[in-house]
Amino acid sequence: MSIIFEYILVLDKKILEYLNIKLSNSFFDFLMPIFDKPVGFILPVLVFWIFTIFRNSTKRKKLLILIPLVIVFTDQIGYRIKKLQLRERPWVQNEQLYHLGGNGGKQFSFPSNHAANSMAIATVFFKILGKSYWYLFCLAFLAGYSRIYIGVHYPGDVLAGFLLGWLVAKMLLLATDKVQSNLVKYHQVA
Repeated sequence: MSIIFEYILVLDKKILEYLNIKLSNSFFDFLMPIFDKPVGFILPVLVFWIFTIFRNSTKRKKLLILIPLVIVFTDQIGYRIKKLQLRERPWVQNEQLYHLGGNGGKQFSFPSNHAANSMAIATVFFKILGKSYWYLFCLAFLAGYSRIYIGVHYPGDVLAGFLLGWLVAKMLLLATDKVQSNLVKYHQVA
């Protein structure tokens, strides 16, 4: 089992080096660090969330409640996992990488909270607003790719973040649907 795990870690490192070093270019060197900053990551989500709340009056309550909840749960679970210090950030271990991100959290690479939160948000919006919002998954993948490109996460960190975000969003959506169906049944009986 440890041989498989070692192979996965080596593969993770090779993919990171390919995406970070071999595919490096001036356009991405400008674009990808934007996702590292709150203005480039949080502000667009906040604006989109507020816009959709005003635009979709029938889904307003769900959006008002679920988007903040999914962010809090996903971010806190990811933070707790990071505190286990399972993996150092790539730029700490490999000086050849192009490190275009911040210098914080040297021991806190696994999982990527940017990837987790972006996937959780995309999943909730997609479920509530419908299939025409599929492009939010593309933006989530772009946010995840940016974490690898700027050298602050391994691809495995990003994949784990995507999985974490999707699972938290699905569990929250299932719980919400259950509560909503129970409320409907309660009101029918009363």
